[in-house]
Amino acid sequence: MLLSLFALLAWQPDAAIIGQLYREAFERKKQQYGASDTHTVQAARDLGLFLSKHGAAVGAQQVFTEVVRLEEIALGAEAEQTLADVAALASVSAPLQAEGLWQRAAKSSEQRVAARAFAGLGQLRETAGDQAGAARYYRQALAKEEAALGQATTTREKADLAILLSGVAQVLGQIVDPTEGTAVLRRSFGINRRLLGARHPETATVEANLAGVLLDSNAVDESVRLITEAISVLEETMGEDHPRVAISATILAHGVLPGATQRPNLLYEPGLPGSVVSRIDRYLDPNAFSRPASYTFGNAPRTLPRARGPGLRNADVSMFKNVNIKAERNLFVQIRGEAFNVTNTPIFADPNVTVGSTSFGVITGTQNSPRTLQLALKLNF
Repeated sequence: MLLSLFALLAWQPDAAIIGQLYREAFERKKQQYGASDTHTVQAARDLGLFLSKHGAAVGAQQVFTEVVRLEEIALGAEAEQTLADVAALASVSAPLQAEGLWQRAAKSSEQRVAARAFAGLGQLRETAGDQAGAARYYRQALAKEEAALGQATTTREKADLAILLSGVAQVLGQIVDPTEGTAVLRRSFGINRRLLGARHPETATVEANLAGVLLDSNAVDESVRLITEAISVLEETMGEDHPRVAISATILAHGVLPGATQRPNLLYEPGLPGSVVSRIDRYLDPNAFSRPASYTFGNAPRTLPRARGPGLRNADVSMFKNVNIKAERNLFVQIRGEAFNVTNTPIFADPNVTVGSTSFGVITGTQNSPRTLQLALKLNF
């Protein structure tokens, strides 16, 4: 009995199995209530959110397309829930399709949905190199989030909105002027500090964002004080190995500490043309940077919007076949075959970004695993 308990605790279902459970729940609801019933639509929405969270953009897009179609019939094209799912559809769509969907969702009377849509439009413009257009949309997203914050009634809702505010404000400060995002970040930090407490990890995350923007505006002393405090809270609440701790430590090390890795001078855009494969040994141009004089700050910004890491593209395939044994007793065997990274395509990791290193700009690893195949047999009774 004890051995069985240990085995149960050690076994964790993979994403493919959980995804299949969502699909089966959706099919059951559809058979029980019909395709257009609210129960079925909710089950489809749950499936779409799961697929989106696990990187299955194509599957999520198909599901949300059907969800939006059914809601347009049942609720109307301008209903709040319809536009919320239009935003979800936009988040898993290609840029050309996403822009029109984000524009539509931005008309929602629900402030949070509209804020998400404007932020999505800002990201599209930023990716296209249109920083002025991106800033315009990000400012509209901030206005909607401020309005939503004014309408919020619960502590959790206010804290969540403050975090969203800080995220958009940080991006705006990076692409336009650090001082533009500072005021909103200060307010977000104050809200979370008051509602969640000074030692809460979400408060510390906003504090780290504020420290980064202050560093970009050369408010070094305040930035050091805030980022040091944020790192202490994040290590205490999330552990020393958590990614948020590493990011916060980078803000401290790269921009502040004399003798550590200093922020370099940027001479020109470091991005190089060509495919990722052709640039593995020289993804970034090392000659685009130079070391600043000792105890001085370089002029490179904390982020370089046009120097993007390799993209993320992955394809998984699943095939299922049910073999009935006794149909009247719902007894059947399910044979399933699954392939992860079916095309065996590597997703390359980011390059080394330590200026002065002999391997600066070199990609030395991948983010995914080689193709994995698995077969399973499942008895349903």
